[in-house]
Amino acid sequence: MKKSELIEALVQQLNLSQKVVKTIVDTIIETIAEGLIQGHSVQIRGFGTFTIRKKPECCMCHPKTKNIYKIAERKSIYFKPGKELRNQLRAD
Repeated sequence: MKKSELIEALVQQLNLSQKVVKTIVDTIIETIAEGLIQGHSVQIRGFGTFTIRKKPECCMCHPKTKNIYKIAERKSIYFKPGKELRNQLRAD
């Protein structure tokens, strides 16, 4: 589902204007991103938890040239689904 499809679905369910719903969705996304940037995990009960994980430095080999490159340590976003969401996915 794309962001525009999410907004349209919420407009239909909530009977609010598209502008209001877009502002709400953008605010939620920005708030989650802010929390992650500050190093916090963001937990939405019943849905899941967004956390930051550090990936260690590693080496990678280019398949054509066979050159070895070092990839620096980096951060990655990880999502762990909540119990209710996992149960709903298993039911399907």
